[in-house]
Amino acid sequence: MKKRRKKKVNKRLRRQLSRALREIDALKARLCSAGSDASCVPTMPSEVPSTDKRYRIGRNDLFLFAYPSELRKIEQEVLRCDGIETGGMLFGHITRTDMMCVDLVTVASKRAKRDVTMFEGDPHDDEILSNSIIDGYGIEGFGSWHSHHRLGLAHPSAGDSVTMRRHFEQLPEAITKFVMIIATITGDNQVLINPYLFIRGIEAPFKMHWLTPERVKDSPFSAILKNMNEVEA
Repeated sequence: MKKRRKKKVNKRLRRQLSRALREIDALKARLCSAGSDASCVPTMPSEVPSTDKRYRIGRNDLFLFAYPSELRKIEQEVLRCDGIETGGMLFGHITRTDMMCVDLVTVASKRAKRDVTMFEGDPHDDEILSNSIIDGYGIEGFGSWHSHHRLGLAHPSAGDSVTMRRHFEQLPEAITKFVMIIATITGDNQVLINPYLFIRGIEAPFKMHWLTPERVKDSPFSAILKNMNEVEA
C-alpha cells in the first residue's frame, strides 16, 4: 500500500515538473523577445571580474524559476516574524540549460536563532530536514533565504557577503554557485522578495530575475513535504 502511494505521487510529480519546464522555455522566449523593454532581460557584463577564470556566468544563471506557492510561503513567514529576521533553505534542480529552479522553500525551525539583525538556522534541524528531502525526493539544496524585515536593506548585507565567502571555503570546489533570497517589508506591509546569485571567486552578488509558471501555481514538492511523515510512516 505504501509503495503504491509513493509510486503514484512520483508519477504525478514527474508530470507536473515536465509541464513546468515547458513553461520555463515559453517564459524565456517571451522575455528575450521583449524588444524595447530592456528591464525584462538581464544585462550581461562582457567580462566577469572573477579571480578564477573557471567561474564564468551565463545568461541563464541570472534567471531563477520558482513556484508561486514557494514565494507565498516566504511572504507569509516574513510577515509572521515582523520585526526580527527569519529564513530557511532553498531546494530544487538545475535544468540542462543551467537555469536554477526553486522547487521547495523551507522555513526556520523553532530552535533557529533570530533577532533584529541576525538569523541562523539550527544546524541539527536543518541537516535532518535536508537529508530527508535530498534522499527522499532527489532535489538538491542550492541556496537560502532570510529577511531584513523593515531594515530598508533589499540586498545582501556586507555581513552576508562575508558569510558567503566563508561558506564557499568550506564547500567542495565543484560547487561554484549559491542563491540567496532577501525579503523585506515595505511601509504598506508588502513583502519584496529579491533573489541574488553568489559565484565562487566573485565578491559581489548578481541580481537575479524571477520566472514563474502561469498555470502551475503550487509546487508538487511543497505538498509532499507537508505529508512527508504520513507517506513514509
